[in-house]
Amino acid sequence: MPNPNNNKKFNDEALRINRSLKKENDKLKELIIPMQDLGRSLKKENDELKYQVDMYGPVINLVYRMYCIPSQSDEIMREIKVLLKEIEELRGQNEKQ
Repeated sequence: MPNPNNNKKFNDEALRINRSLKKENDKLKELIIPMQDLGRSLKKENDELKYQVDMYGPVINLVYRMYCIPSQSDEIMREIKVLLKEIEELRGQNEKQ
Protein backbone atom coordinates (compact mmCIF):
# COMPACT_ATOMS: atom_id res chain seq x y z
CA MET A 1 0.00 0.00 0.00
CA PRO A 2 1.49 3.41 -1.00
CA ASN A 3 2.44 5.87 1.65
CA PRO A 4 0.17 8.98 1.40
CA ASN A 5 2.89 11.25 2.83
CA ASN A 6 5.25 10.32 -0.02
CA ASN A 7 2.50 11.09 -2.58
CA LYS A 8 1.86 14.51 -1.01
CA LYS A 9 5.58 15.33 -1.02
CA PHE A 10 5.82 14.21 -4.63
CA ASN A 11 2.78 16.31 -5.63
CA ASP A 12 4.08 19.36 -3.73
CA GLU A 13 7.47 19.04 -5.43
CA ALA A 14 5.82 18.66 -8.85
CA LEU A 15 3.71 21.78 -8.24
CA ARG A 16 6.77 23.74 -7.13
CA ILE A 17 8.65 22.72 -10.28
CA ASN A 18 5.66 23.58 -12.50
CA ARG A 19 5.34 27.02 -10.91
CA SER A 20 9.01 27.80 -11.41
CA LEU A 21 8.85 26.58 -15.02
CA LYS A 22 5.79 28.75 -15.65
CA LYS A 23 7.62 31.81 -14.27
CA GLU A 24 10.56 31.04 -16.54
CA ASN A 25 8.27 30.62 -19.54
CA ASP A 26 6.51 33.91 -18.79
CA LYS A 27 9.86 35.72 -18.64
CA LEU A 28 10.89 34.16 -21.95
CA LYS A 29 7.59 35.20 -23.55
CA GLU A 30 8.23 38.77 -22.42
CA LEU A 31 11.52 38.63 -24.34
CA ILE A 32 10.28 36.74 -27.39
CA ILE A 33 7.18 38.79 -28.22
CA PRO A 34 9.09 42.09 -28.74
CA MET A 35 11.68 40.17 -30.79
CA GLN A 36 8.92 38.77 -33.01
CA ASP A 37 7.51 42.27 -33.49
CA LEU A 38 10.98 43.57 -34.33
CA GLY A 39 11.48 40.72 -36.79
CA ARG A 40 8.21 41.53 -38.57
CA SER A 41 9.12 45.21 -38.68
CA LEU A 42 12.59 44.48 -40.08
CA LYS A 43 11.15 42.14 -42.70
CA LYS A 44 8.68 44.79 -43.83
CA GLU A 45 11.46 47.39 -43.99
CA ASN A 46 13.71 44.95 -45.88
CA ASP A 47 10.93 44.20 -48.37
CA GLU A 48 10.43 47.93 -48.97
CA LEU A 49 14.16 48.48 -49.51
CA LYS A 50 14.36 45.51 -51.87
CA TYR A 51 11.41 46.91 -53.81
CA GLN A 52 13.16 50.28 -54.12
CA VAL A 53 16.44 48.70 -55.20
CA ASP A 54 14.59 46.61 -57.79
CA MET A 55 12.78 49.70 -59.01
CA TYR A 56 15.73 52.12 -59.13
CA GLY A 57 18.51 49.63 -59.87
CA PRO A 58 18.27 50.03 -63.66
CA VAL A 59 18.43 53.83 -63.31
CA ILE A 60 21.54 53.57 -61.15
CA ASN A 61 23.14 51.25 -63.72
CA LEU A 62 22.41 53.75 -66.49
CA VAL A 63 23.90 56.61 -64.48
CA TYR A 64 27.03 54.53 -63.97
CA ARG A 65 27.12 53.70 -67.69
CA MET A 66 26.74 57.40 -68.51
CA TYR A 67 29.71 58.14 -66.26
CA CYS A 68 31.80 55.42 -67.91
CA ILE A 69 30.82 56.27 -71.50
CA PRO A 70 30.39 60.05 -71.71
CA SER A 71 30.03 59.95 -75.49
CA GLN A 72 26.66 58.20 -75.09
CA SER A 73 25.37 60.47 -72.33
CA ASP A 74 22.55 62.03 -74.39
CA GLU A 75 21.12 58.63 -75.34
CA ILE A 76 21.55 57.26 -71.82
CA MET A 77 19.89 60.33 -70.33
CA ARG A 78 16.83 59.72 -72.54
CA GLU A 79 16.69 56.12 -71.25
CA ILE A 80 16.93 57.38 -67.66
CA LYS A 81 14.05 59.81 -68.23
CA VAL A 82 11.90 57.01 -69.68
CA LEU A 83 12.67 54.73 -66.72
CA LEU A 84 11.96 57.47 -64.18
CA LYS A 85 8.63 58.22 -65.86
CA GLU A 86 7.71 54.51 -65.70
CA ILE A 87 8.71 54.38 -62.03
CA GLU A 88 6.60 57.47 -61.31
CA GLU A 89 3.59 55.85 -63.00
CA LEU A 90 4.10 52.60 -61.04
CA ARG A 91 4.35 54.48 -57.76
CA GLY A 92 1.15 56.37 -58.61
CA GLN A 93 -0.65 53.11 -59.30
CA ASN A 94 0.64 51.56 -56.06
CA GLU A 95 -0.46 54.55 -54.01
CA LYS A 96 -4.00 54.28 -55.45
CA GLN A 97 -4.21 50.66 -54.31
